[in-house]
Amino acid sequence: MPSTDLLIATLNLTELEKRRPEVRQCFDAVRAKFEPLEDEAAQKKKYPDLCKAFKASLYHDAREQAEKLLQSFPAHPLLRMILAQICMNMKQTHEAAALLYRLEAEGLPEEVMLEMKARFCAATADESRSHKLKSELRHMLDTKEKVERETHMTVTAAASLTWAWLGALAGFSMAIIGGCGCFTTQVDTEQFLFGGLAFLGVGLLGPSLWWIRKNNKVLHELKVYRREKA
Repeated sequence: MPSTDLLIATLNLTELEKRRPEVRQCFDAVRAKFEPLEDEAAQKKKYPDLCKAFKASLYHDAREQAEKLLQSFPAHPLLRMILAQICMNMKQTHEAAALLYRLEAEGLPEEVMLEMKARFCAATADESRSHKLKSELRHMLDTKEKVERETHMTVTAAASLTWAWLGALAGFSMAIIGGCGCFTTQVDTEQFLFGGLAFLGVGLLGPSLWWIRKNNKVLHELKVYRREKA
C-alpha cells in the first residue's frame, strides 16, 4: 500500500476521503507531491513501522519515527497530522494544539480540520465540545451531499427536458409531413412511405411529451423545495 493511503487508513480518514471530493483532491495532491520523493526503503519499512507502532499504542516509538520522517518531509500534512494524533493520545495537548494550528494555517479541508479538532477536544476531556464538532461535521457532510444530489437532479432533468422537446418537435414535424403527404399524393408507394413517417412521428411524439411532463414535474418540485427551505 502506498504511504499516503497507509497514513490515511491509520488516521481513520478513508471514509472522509471517499465522501468529499475536496478531501480526495487534497490527499491526491499529497500523493503527487511526496510519494515520488520517497525512497523505496521509506515506503516499505519506515511508513509501515510507524503505522504498526501507532496501532499497537507504542506512541513513544511512533512519535520518534514520525519526527524522523518529518525531518525528510517537513511540509507533509499527513505526517504532521499523525504526529498530532500521537500527541493527543499521549495527552501532550500543547504540542498537539500547535501542530493542528499549523495544519489549519496550511489550508487543509474544513472537514478534516473539524474531525481533528473533535479528536483534540476528546483528548482534553471536553466531551461536549467534541460532540458539537462531530455533529457539525456530520451536518456539513449531509448538507453538501444533499446540495450535490439536488444539483445533479436539476442538471439531469434540464438536459432530459431539452432532448424531450427536441424529440417532440421532431415527432410533431414527422407526423405533420407524413399526414399531409398521405393526403396529397396518389401513388400507393408514396402513401405507404408518408404513412410510415406519420406513424413514426406519432410514436416519437408520445414518449417525448411524457418525458417533458415528467422532467417539468421534477424541476417544479425542486424549485418548491428550495423555496420552502429558503
